[in-house]
Order: sequence, then C-alpha cells, then structure tokens
Amino acid sequence: MKPTVPPIGLAKLLAEAEEKGTPVRIGLIGCGEMGTDIVTRTLMMQGIRLGAIADRTPQRCLDAIELASPDAETGEVVSTVDAINATIESGRVAVTES
Repeated sequence: MKPTVPPIGLAKLLAEAEEKGTPVRIGLIGCGEMGTDIVTRTLMMQGIRLGAIADRTPQRCLDAIELASPDAETGEVVSTVDAINATIESGRVAVTES
C-alpha cells in the first residue's frame, strides 16, 4: 500500500534507501511469536530487506515469510555460509538452523 502522507524521519530515510536500491538488510535469530511479528512487519516495509533467519525449526521461518508475502519474497533453507550469501544475493530470505 502506498502511503498517503509524505514520510518523515526514519520512514523518509528508508524510502530514500529503497529508491536508491540500497535497503537496510537485517538478520533475525529466532522465529517464535515475536520473531514472526518481526518477519511479517519487515517484509511489508519499504527500505528494509530481511536477509536471513536462524531458528531451530526452519519451517516456522518459511511459514512466517509466506504469511507476510505469499507471492513475493520466499525463503530457502540453507546450511552453509556460501549458500546463505548466495540466497541473500538472489533476493530471497536465507533460513538456517545455525
């Protein structure tokens, strides 16, 4: 949804980062109840990209990603640093157990 009020403060900085193609990338440890909230909010925000999630139960991460963005970004379960980096570089969310 496009905002109806011009952004200010952090929202303005994130909108500018989105326009420049330099979003803030974040990683998340844990995808329980609060982690799922963070996943769903960040996947809907402009200027922020979720790079990776680490959780003992990868399926919870995949479910949270799908909840927020069923048609757009998808997660991929990976287990090596190289695979994590490749997944992030491809625009997908890397999900790992460690």
